[in-house]
Amino acid sequence: MQYKGTAKPIAAYTIKQSSYRQLSQQLFVQYTGTTKPITGDTIKQISCRQLSQQLEVQYTGTTKPIAADTIKQSSCRQLSQQLLVQYTGTTKPIAAYTIKQSSYRQLSQQLFVQYTGTTKPITGDTIKQISCRQLSQQLQVQYTETTKPIAADTIKQSSYRQLSQQLFVQYTGTTKPITGDTIKQISCRQLSQQLQVQYTGTTKPIAADTIKQSSCRQLSQQLLVQYTGTTKPITGDTIKQISCRQLSQQLQVQYTGTTKPIAADTIKQSSCRQPSQQLLVQYTGTTKPIT
Repeated sequence: MQYKGTAKPIAAYTIKQSSYRQLSQQLFVQYTGTTKPITGDTIKQISCRQLSQQLEVQYTGTTKPIAADTIKQSSCRQLSQQLLVQYTGTTKPIAAYTIKQSSYRQLSQQLFVQYTGTTKPITGDTIKQISCRQLSQQLQVQYTETTKPIAADTIKQSSYRQLSQQLFVQYTGTTKPITGDTIKQISCRQLSQQLQVQYTGTTKPIAADTIKQSSCRQLSQQLLVQYTGTTKPITGDTIKQISCRQLSQQLQVQYTGTTKPIAADTIKQSSCRQPSQQLLVQYTGTTKPIT
């Protein structure tokens, strides 16, 4: 999706040589507005610079340039810090000398566990290939249920509109403005479309009246595989309870760092409220309740 305009998985044998070049190309276009080719020898420096720029904007709300000599250390430190906070619930500093060797290993480990359901150790020589493959898969679901926490004081209200705009452009090829009152319906339709592409490999339109049921079914299927390691079909009558339970479990782990069970009677009201709450904080910087 993010690399080629589609959410279908990227073949493993093409990931190593193409993913970084395409990612750099994407970042370059995103920040400069031009599509001039990026040669192989400039990819590393460009991608690092743009990644740092992206992180800078995400955490400070400004696009001021980041000096080239501070990119490597700052981007790695911030990324590691972000991962540490997200998975351990603490902001204790990460020593600079441990970042390079640990951040990538941890990320690969995390992705491997997320997609395979096993925690078998990942050796250093397999990290690059595994992280590339899993990263491609992760990017495909980045706009579905995955919502990384972002510091509240760095969020702008316009980012939600921009996300909708991004999704709209991605699926329709047009940049016609999206007004505030159409954001919810468009983003929901495009999200369902994204899920449809991800699981069926087709971009056939999804009727508005089938979005709610289909997106929930597919999300449940995804969550079931993620937590149980099986692809057994999920019947319609079990979708709501499964998706809600797993989603709640996921949120519980993400924010508390524990996997203690969530009582069934609290799932319905909490799971739906929590993702909405989470999205509201992420895009507006406020935690006011969502009715």
